Amino acid sequence: MGSANWLNLAIVAVVAIAAGKFAADNKADVPLSIFGLVLDIPLYSVVFLTFLAGVVAGVLAMNISRKKHKREIARLREENARLREEVHNLRTLPLRDEP
Repeated sequence: MGSANWLNLAIVAVVAIAAGKFAADNKADVPLSIFGLVLDIPLYSVVFLTFLAGVVAGVLAMNISRKKHKREIARLREENARLREEVHNLRTLPLRDEP
């Protein structure tokens, strides 16, 4: 296991411990009003759900951008192949000596 994997594992462990501590310290119910519905849920749930909604929104935005970049990469690969073929054809043309 490389050092980057250990670092990732350590970061995940610290975040998990901090999240657990946060949840343990914030069990008090808070009113959440959304679309006319009022719910009494623990504060940590509100924070975690908000965080999760942000992650989902970020992933969706990243996927949209990724698809755009994939199309651009495909277009550039096609252009690159065409230009390579053109260069190859130009290099293999016989030279004519002018009299």
